[in-house]
Amino acid sequence: MKNILCFGDSNTYGLNPEWVKGNFGRHPFNVRWPGRLQALLGSDYHII
Repeated sequence: MKNILCFGDSNTYGLNPEWVKGNFGRHPFNVRWPGRLQALLGSDYHII
């Protein structure tokens, strides 16, 4: 298995810009771009 570290900003973190019950929160992993990359590459890769 190969590991890929995604280093970035709020887009990498998956920040949800909408105010929800007192905080901003995050999008689910499968919606954030590192999660999308994980889905494209398959189980031979681990996206961090």
